[in-house]
Amino acid sequence: MSDVALRRRILAFFAEHASAPLPADVEATRDDYRRLADTHALVLDADGAIVIAKPFSGVPTAYRAEADGRSWDANCAWDGLGILAALGRDGIVRTTCSDCGEPLALEVRGARLIETDTLAHFLVPAAAWYDDLVHT
Repeated sequence: MSDVALRRRILAFFAEHASAPLPADVEATRDDYRRLADTHALVLDADGAIVIAKPFSGVPTAYRAEADGRSWDANCAWDGLGILAALGRDGIVRTTCSDCGEPLALEVRGARLIETDTLAHFLVPAAAWYDDLVHT
């Protein structure tokens, strides 16, 4: 199976189950996962489990994409919007402000982000994101 086909299987599993697949769940091996991690398609933990398969998170986070009564962990608010876009669904991305702790919600309707006065702040320049993608 090609890397593209495997990545599609992984993302489809996330979409359906709202959790990270084990290699056997997508007819892959640990070596397949490592190969995808080497190309930044996945981020794995020390045991080889998926931590990130953008836009999905394989671990619980403070960012939740919600649609049609279901929810998925995202790596950040931007990825939460990416989940809704990838699934073609209207929904809400929920988190809290990292500065003041107030709840934040970004709503998507008709494939458009509803206008908000929420401001995004990127702690790390984009060129350095893959230095430590989990922290970024």
